[in-house]
Amino acid sequence: MVRLLLHLVILLLASPDTRALLPELFSLEALEGGGGRVLATAPRMGRVVVLKPDSTSVEGWSWRVVADGGARALERPGEVDSRGGLEVLVLDAGRHCLVQCNRDFLPLAWEPLPGTLDLKGPDFLAMSLSRTLVAADGRTGTVVVRRPGEGWRVLLDYALAGALRPRALEVLGERVFLLDAGSTPALVVCGTEGGAYQRVELPGLVSLHRGEEGSLLLLFQVKEAGAPWLELRAWPEAHVRPLEDLHLAHLPLLARYEGGNTSASVRDFLLLPGQGKLLVAWEGQAARVVQPMPDPLP
Repeated sequence: MVRLLLHLVILLLASPDTRALLPELFSLEALEGGGGRVLATAPRMGRVVVLKPDSTSVEGWSWRVVADGGARALERPGEVDSRGGLEVLVLDAGRHCLVQCNRDFLPLAWEPLPGTLDLKGPDFLAMSLSRTLVAADGRTGTVVVRRPGEGWRVLLDYALAGALRPRALEVLGERVFLLDAGSTPALVVCGTEGGAYQRVELPGLVSLHRGEEGSLLLLFQVKEAGAPWLELRAWPEAHVRPLEDLHLAHLPLLARYEGGNTSASVRDFLLLPGQGKLLVAWEGQAARVVQPMPDPLP
């Protein structure tokens, strides 16, 4: 009987579409044309996973592993980017390389990251409209860039921008947006060509993600009174608007969400299309979907 029960447990754990609870995740990306599927990384497990809506699951999602260690050569996958048309890019901080995969998540090429640009283990990656790659290291505060046909070079570091603590990275058009999680969170903006470096402090900012039509989604944790909550705001046309136009009071409020009372930090989030719900990746906790608060707060 014990052997039978053990065999059943192993089968349940091995079946990728019967897992009810989501794992701890780091990077969340909607798969274009993927029918609501979400591409994500789970660095602690050394895996890349795909989530899909599943009404039979407790969390409303099921997930399966599409790339892991061993033959697929992933050690600590951080950011994942699926905007490359027929390819998926995975930044592997553990093996200090950029992995190019096809849409079946089979690795096609490995590109070692330079060891001379103060990159200990970059976690964040984004691609520009011209296919310029930008990566950021949360440990050293260095942000690097690689334009097509060129090598990697420093875009931002201590000498250019002072001490940085990158917490999230996004690129819209040819503009780089970085969440600097210092004593007061700030949004740092520059171009992929460098120069025009600017920053604005945004208290409570915990994450950012690209929206539609060049907008930038900004997620705040609000702790003004009572139980804290999450607040999602949008910066329309962020890819072309000057930073001087960014004022928190003028950013459209999309929704408020319960779940801001957790002690865990937000790693990434994804606004689920047509639902108003947020899929949130938390540090040290399982990812979960949070619901919009039904009544607006004063």
